[in-house]
Amino acid sequence: SMSLPAPADVSVCAYPSVALLSDGGLLCVYSAALSRGATKLALYATYSRDHGASWSEPALLLNTPGRNDYDSSIVVIGDRVIVSATTTAVGDETISSSKTMAVRSEDSGNNWSDAYEIPMGRKYTSGKTNNGIVLRDGTALLGFTWEKNLEQGSPPLSSEGEMEEVNAVLMSFDEGRTWTASESIELAERRSPEAKGAINGVCEPALAECGDGSILMLCRTGLSKLYSCRSHDSGRTWTAPQPSTLTSHNAPAALCSLTGERAGLIAVWNNSLEHRWPLCVAASTDNGSTWTALREIANIEGSESSYPCCTPTADGKILVVYQQALAGGREIRGVRFDPSWLFEQPASNPPFAAAAHDADPSNGTSRVEKAISPPRPPKKVSHFDEMPKPVILPDGTWAAYFLDHEGPGLAPTPATQDVYVKYSEDHGGTWSDKESLFDLPTDQGGFGYFVPLLDNRGEMHFFILCDVGTGAVRPRPAKSGEASVAPLLSQRLDVWHVKSTAGRTKWTEPRSIWEGRAGDLQSVTQLKNGRIILTVCYVVDRSWAHRGQGPNAFTFTGQFDTTVLYSDDEGSTWRTSSSVLRTPTPDLASYGAVEPVVLELHDGRVWMLLRTQQGRFYESFSNGGAEWSPAKPSDLKSSDSPAGLTRLPDGRILLLWNNCQRHPYAQGSRHVLHASISGDEGKTWNGYREIVRDPHRDSPPPPSGDHGVSYPFAAVGEDGEVIFSLWVETGEGRSLWALDPKWLDERHLHSDFSQGLEQWSTFGARGISIDSHPDKNDARLLTLVGSEDEWPTSAVWNFPLGFTGVLRARICLDEGASPLVFQLTDHFSPPFDEQGGFFSLFNFMLSTDGETPGAVQVTPGQWTDVVLRWNCGQRSCSLTVNGVTQNFAQQHVSPGPSYLRLSLAGEGIYPVGRVFVEQVEADVSPDVPAGPTGG
Repeated sequence: SMSLPAPADVSVCAYPSVALLSDGGLLCVYSAALSRGATKLALYATYSRDHGASWSEPALLLNTPGRNDYDSSIVVIGDRVIVSATTTAVGDETISSSKTMAVRSEDSGNNWSDAYEIPMGRKYTSGKTNNGIVLRDGTALLGFTWEKNLEQGSPPLSSEGEMEEVNAVLMSFDEGRTWTASESIELAERRSPEAKGAINGVCEPALAECGDGSILMLCRTGLSKLYSCRSHDSGRTWTAPQPSTLTSHNAPAALCSLTGERAGLIAVWNNSLEHRWPLCVAASTDNGSTWTALREIANIEGSESSYPCCTPTADGKILVVYQQALAGGREIRGVRFDPSWLFEQPASNPPFAAAAHDADPSNGTSRVEKAISPPRPPKKVSHFDEMPKPVILPDGTWAAYFLDHEGPGLAPTPATQDVYVKYSEDHGGTWSDKESLFDLPTDQGGFGYFVPLLDNRGEMHFFILCDVGTGAVRPRPAKSGEASVAPLLSQRLDVWHVKSTAGRTKWTEPRSIWEGRAGDLQSVTQLKNGRIILTVCYVVDRSWAHRGQGPNAFTFTGQFDTTVLYSDDEGSTWRTSSSVLRTPTPDLASYGAVEPVVLELHDGRVWMLLRTQQGRFYESFSNGGAEWSPAKPSDLKSSDSPAGLTRLPDGRILLLWNNCQRHPYAQGSRHVLHASISGDEGKTWNGYREIVRDPHRDSPPPPSGDHGVSYPFAAVGEDGEVIFSLWVETGEGRSLWALDPKWLDERHLHSDFSQGLEQWSTFGARGISIDSHPDKNDARLLTLVGSEDEWPTSAVWNFPLGFTGVLRARICLDEGASPLVFQLTDHFSPPFDEQGGFFSLFNFMLSTDGETPGAVQVTPGQWTDVVLRWNCGQRSCSLTVNGVTQNFAQQHVSPGPSYLRLSLAGEGIYPVGRVFVEQVEADVSPDVPAGPTGG
């Protein structure tokens, strides 16, 4: 073992915590006196940048005036680090009351906030050294203990032997900004009367998330075992505590996750029925049900080695810190070892590594670092000259498939047409040279608009459209009296199929499996029973003059119908569903139901979303994929653009789509692409986040052709990473994007304009700028200036959708400025949308003159805090300005807002004056207080 550095002239250091930071460093925090002989305790911090081999000189971290700071806990949430401590009054020798104080760092421990209190809601609580954890769903948990007798009015206690302790966890759904307590965990069994110094109940909980998604808690007791309990709902409720197989008496344990080939858990505890020595460690690969043979890491007879804390290190080792009793004091010690040692046959000398490390920390991100790193926002990872369709292969390799055309045309010199692939083994950083997979028969026509499928056996299928020489893919050679592209009803886009064999090394001959004039292929899936389903929309001879009989005689359903092709023999033969799906159109020129996508649900049904021109998707369902229900409107708003649907490894559904409205192009535009996640099979959704914005949206649209960001095609890896491409992407070439689904679970977003207008859309408007803050050095703010012409002055900001939530803004209106309009909406529309107020959920207006009808008055030239709290269950929202609250009714049924629209209202004809916005913040965490309840 090694001794960690202590403050100068201090002989007692105790109760250490240690955690792996997002940058790969280590932070250790412990309690120590301010000087030799002093009774006041404070928290000190020391850092290691070499995986625990050496440590910095300790620095004072938390020193609450008049109170002792001890029992530290660390929770790491990306770059955010929170250190909490129990504090009690200096000189109070009884057990009576406590507070929980904390400091926070936003940059992995380089800088720290002032101390602040975390309200616990209990009279006396303690945390000890067991760190907080962050679950895979983003929830942060921090264990604590509260004393039952004091809570019930008991006078102060004199010793731990009088304590009746109860465990619980604090839960945070907003990255540690606010905390909510779980249900309590109590143990009725009493300690032995002879163990007078031991507690009753459970205390000092250690937490770890298991591979099966449950959370294991190990509890200190006054009995002969550590007790364990579990949560299956992210820490909200817990099973009753039961004795574990780990022997211990009145001493805490530590837990941490183990990654690598033998993923599981590490436990550290005092394996004794009487003492706090020896200190032992073991591993579990079955979620804590059984443990490997224990190994001793500290055993000094008669000398306490206790209060352990453990963490993985960035080089794949395990670090344990603990307090070691010495003559005249205590010190903090650390032990570092390779976890593989725990799975070997017991040996006499453990392979500790106190002063050396065997890995270069510059070798990239380890599995441990990746596991705790914050969710990454979407980013472009690659760019190609042609459109890629991505697939993640079973070994994790990324494959990008392309359809290539070479040559002058179909005649007189045939073009070469083939499908080729490029591979990446470094997540899109570099790509292999292109590898041609198979040629397409040029004499049959132009090929394009393909969709790939990786089937359940690991073979590839390609479904490709062929224009049969009608020019629908590649224009025909000019002939006298014949257009280069045939009229729509004369066009052909047949569906062709090619599949691989022998592990994607051989290919079948391309062949036609369906004839007609299909639309773009957007979706193919294989069901659990092996059936392959390919969705097809196709042209029919329908016009207003010949629109059909029955109900169809009273409306128009466009020139396209939709159906599916399906195969039960791995693509050898195909059948066409007898179901024909149609949707009404808003005018006589629209397509109707086109470009459907499908996904198998957990209950065995297959769900289809159809692109329409009605401002939303229509949906249909099938038991097995052969017969389908009539298409009906869904709850999902959309422009006239297709969706992308895929299943994540954790069982949730990912939706990619253009949640856009009220623009002439594509019945709502494709300026931004959105993403959402559903955990209940599409009934409700989290996210509604912008994941790609058209980089050219600040310029007028091109005079012809598709533009924006649309037509997503996604692939998902076993570890949950998502990559997607876009068929429609303004500019040259096509990109490949990466999306971390956990990013869509974030419930809080803040804009202080330090990154300019990157998060905002202002195209088609004027008078919007980012300027230096007049009162704060290095700060920036958003300025809205009335343009005094026909240009609107408005800006649009996307935040996570919330059924309930709060939005805070800090604003200042100049004297005489036009009123500032706030609109909360559940969809994107352009900044110049004149109908935004009709379709928003809530509308508010702030004015300086006190005469604008419906406006809330603010003082000109002064900064004003504006708070909006909504509750869509109650269909209401409160507006609080300068401490005065008003309630407003919700205009439309909605899953909740996800957009803020800010604009200057024109007085007379055009807006005038200036408005400043210092910051905007939205929080839709589940524990955000609900909106108004009346009045």
